[in-house]
Amino acid sequence: LEKKSLDDVLGKMAAEKKLREEQEGKSQPMFVFGSKISDRVVKVGEASTYPEFTLLQEHDFIAEAKEAAEKKKEHDKPSTSIVTVTTGEENDINVFQTACKLHSFDKEKKTWVERGLAQIKINQRNENGEVHHRIVARTTGNHRVVINSRVHADMFFERVDQKRLKISATTPDSNAIQIFLVTIGFSKTALNIDEFCATLEGILRKEKACESAKRKRKVGDCGFCSCN
Repeated sequence: LEKKSLDDVLGKMAAEKKLREEQEGKSQPMFVFGSKISDRVVKVGEASTYPEFTLLQEHDFIAEAKEAAEKKKEHDKPSTSIVTVTTGEENDINVFQTACKLHSFDKEKKTWVERGLAQIKINQRNENGEVHHRIVARTTGNHRVVINSRVHADMFFERVDQKRLKISATTPDSNAIQIFLVTIGFSKTALNIDEFCATLEGILRKEKACESAKRKRKVGDCGFCSCN
């Protein structure tokens, strides 16, 4: 009797379990392989569950990217501010200018040292009513000043040949007088050396006359002087 009762209980429990499973199966749709698979796949380009949030994120990202690009563009843009460059020749009147090749004489080594290609000028300036001339030479390319020397009565000047001449002059970094060898007419664009020599010789004559007149001022007025 006891065994029969236990079998009855187990059978009843199995029946209840089966009934419960059947009820749960009815409440959920039966899955058939391949059926309604499109409902289980996320469609590309389908609107997000939160479209407003997604658009806001995209908008912020684009705005930040544009702002960063503008900042970089401004940073990389070359400065357009006007910078005033002075050469020291603003008050000069150019009398002569031509291309040349320069050599300076090294007294210790007793040899000529090449200083490169340059533009040599004879400039005129009026200071306190007196007219002065100076020779300025700047290297081709970086315009570095190689010669900046006033033309005076005791200046050494010698023509060597058809293309070369020697002058005594000073440099910006030293007050010591150096001898320079100037080669003019080595290129088709260079002016004739005769023009340079004629211009410099004329200035030297006036300087010597002015210097001589200054020595005579103790006994009389200056009759001929380029500084008056």
